[in-house]
Amino acid sequence: MENTTNSFSKELLSTLRTSLHLQGMADAYELQLLNESAFSQLPFDQRLHDLVEREICSKNERKYKRLLKQANLKYEIAFNGTNFTPGDGISPEDLGYLVSCNWYFTSKANIVIQGSCGTGKTTLACCILNNMLQQGMHVYFLRDGDFSYNVNIYEKDPAEQKKYLDKLVKYEVLALDDFGSSMYNENIKRFLFELIDRRLPTRPIVITSQKNVIDYLSLLGGDSRAEAIVDRLLKPCKVITLVGKSKREILK
Repeated sequence: MENTTNSFSKELLSTLRTSLHLQGMADAYELQLLNESAFSQLPFDQRLHDLVEREICSKNERKYKRLLKQANLKYEIAFNGTNFTPGDGISPEDLGYLVSCNWYFTSKANIVIQGSCGTGKTTLACCILNNMLQQGMHVYFLRDGDFSYNVNIYEKDPAEQKKYLDKLVKYEVLALDDFGSSMYNENIKRFLFELIDRRLPTRPIVITSQKNVIDYLSLLGGDSRAEAIVDRLLKPCKVITLVGKSKREILK
């Protein structure tokens, strides 16, 4: 009888892992088998509930890891791993606004994080994106230099440039890091307008920049297209201005 039970258990484990791809449930079931004397005292419903809960957790973890890999974050960091204070230029209310994701779920507002070099702009942006990953969102982190380079490379191939535009439009949240660090020619400005315009009004953008928002118009050339870009980027928008000395560690 024991051999029959062991054979059935092995077959069930194999089915869970290979046929149904329920890795979390299989791991939990195997744990119950290894600790049968303890688990046998629990009601069947509770043991089944434990298996289902384990599978849900496992599925969510696998999804998060997949989304994280696709997100291209510069720093894999969460809000709990930081120590932003009012002295850094961000109030408890603003921090709560970012952590709660109300800027996305309620107002669909863009986020601009501005400040001097080393004040934590990129770190804060990565915290925001990581927080959205925890919600199961598709996000993407993009350096301004890489953005400008790719747009210019694809200029000679309109079909490839459109594919790149479509790719950046699809993410539920897109972060453009160090905005304004590159020279924006007409090709980049035209692409940037299309990107922001197509993402409105449901797919916010997170911007980090050493430039102040009041300089965006001149940065983009001061023409009608620049006005259109700035208007779409800043309405609606939450602007966070980080202050203080550089937080980057100095090598000794």
